[in-house]
Formats: sequence, C-alpha cells, structure tokens
Amino acid sequence: MSGALCDDHIMSNIRAGEHGSTFGGNPLAMAIAKRSVEVLIEEKMVENSKEVGDYLISKTRALKSNLIKEVRGKGLFQGIEIKHDLNVDGNDLTKILY
Repeated sequence: MSGALCDDHIMSNIRAGEHGSTFGGNPLAMAIAKRSVEVLIEEKMVENSKEVGDYLISKTRALKSNLIKEVRGKGLFQGIEIKHDLNVDGNDLTKILY
C-alpha cells in the first residue's frame, strides 16, 4: 500500500494510468490500510509515541558518557551518535548499554 500527498498543481496534471503502486486499488490492501489508520487514531498511537519518546530521550540524554556525542530524535524514532575518535565498536557498545 502506498500513498502520495500533492498540491493541486501536481494532482491536476496526473492522469489515470500515469502513477500507481503494486497493491494500489486492491480491495484487500485498501481495507487493511483503512483499518490501520483507524487503529492508529483509536489507540492514540501517535500521542503515545510522543509521550514515551519524550521519556526515552530524557533518560538517554541523562546518560553521562564520554562515548556519546549527541542524542536526537522524534517520538520513538531516536538515535545516539557516538563520538568518532573513540576506539569502540558495536560489540563494545552492546556490552556497555546492557
């Protein structure tokens, strides 16, 4: 399932058959997409992502480590940037964070 959001200029210049997707227009895919959006709204998943994400980023930023260059993100999509001049790899980080 896919979707595109465009302004009037773009949409008024696209004709039938000039765009599409693998499952576009498929009744089952459309029903699943519709229900997925309904669940996102009903269960307040966006609001929950913000709340839990704010908590996660505050706790992650509170880690005072000379390994961490920066913590950033939005909602639950977050990342920790590690300083480049350190001699650590993914295995070292896993052990430290475990």
